[in-house]
Amino acid sequence: MNLPKHHHKVLVVTGGFLSGKEGSFLEIVKRQINQWQFSKFSWLEAMVKLTSVEPIFYVQSALRNNKVKAVNQYFKSTDLNSTPELTETLLATLLKNEGMDFEVASINELFSHKKERIRLLHECDTVFISTTLLRDLSEMFPILNLLKTPHNHLVVGGPLTQLLKENIKFMTQVEVVAVGHGEFLVPTLCEWIKSDFKDLRPSSESIHFNGENRSGLIVLSHPNEITERR
Repeated sequence: MNLPKHHHKVLVVTGGFLSGKEGSFLEIVKRQINQWQFSKFSWLEAMVKLTSVEPIFYVQSALRNNKVKAVNQYFKSTDLNSTPELTETLLATLLKNEGMDFEVASINELFSHKKERIRLLHECDTVFISTTLLRDLSEMFPILNLLKTPHNHLVVGGPLTQLLKENIKFMTQVEVVAVGHGEFLVPTLCEWIKSDFKDLRPSSESIHFNGENRSGLIVLSHPNEITERR
């Protein structure tokens, strides 16, 4: 008797830690405090973070004092009709080509909308996290804590994966790190998902498979970019 296979679904997560579309200034402060817990605090870092928050603060202050309804509606509108990020478009196209069901969400949406985050994490057993617009690892750790559940599988890709050589021991929530050109790794990852996360094998000779280390973290790289095991 053949048992029915599980229905798998991937959540594609892109965007920056702060986007300018946060619901309130208080939410920005809470998010920054959360991020600072994972950072090596310095005056320069504090200045950079405060500088990035300043325009968001001024925009929201102006909106509170604005009396023109059309202007307020414009700035309160969601991203549904805006141009998606290139990483989101690329991953969505590749997942569709592999016949994989998926949804997309920005980091800001997942932080700001708890009900929607709960729904997505309940429906999606795999999360692809892009680090393209994140500044450093201290922004990534709060995101990992937010998205990890007892039953899902986190895959991290993008530029920040190059920094994992010295920090990989802290990545306890992550199952797979995709180093290098992530678009070449999607077929391999999809086969792994379809095997109910039992069989992860490179789909071409140009993909390097570092195996599984003592903490269960798997590193894939392409081409000729290998992250050492911890």
